[in-house]
Amino acid sequence: CRSAASAGAANLGRISNVEMAMTVEIGRTRMSVRDVLDLEPGAVIELDRSAGAPADVLLNGRLVAHGEVVVVDQDYAVRITQILDVADGAL
Repeated sequence: CRSAASAGAANLGRISNVEMAMTVEIGRTRMSVRDVLDLEPGAVIELDRSAGAPADVLLNGRLVAHGEVVVVDQDYAVRITQILDVADGAL
């Protein structure tokens, strides 16, 4: 099956520079329109996860990994802690 592997590598090479949207989600909440309209600077929105809980890493909207939010040079970043099994072709 060496030719199949070579074909797969060639196909991957064709798309390796395609950009995909990556999102890191630290939590969610639901709010009424009234509560959203009442928001002002300094308001705190509580999320459904505790501090230190793993963040979800989504690629084009699909959950692919979990990670830990960290700070690198004053910017937020994510350290991948677990890569999830994704079915072939799912991305």
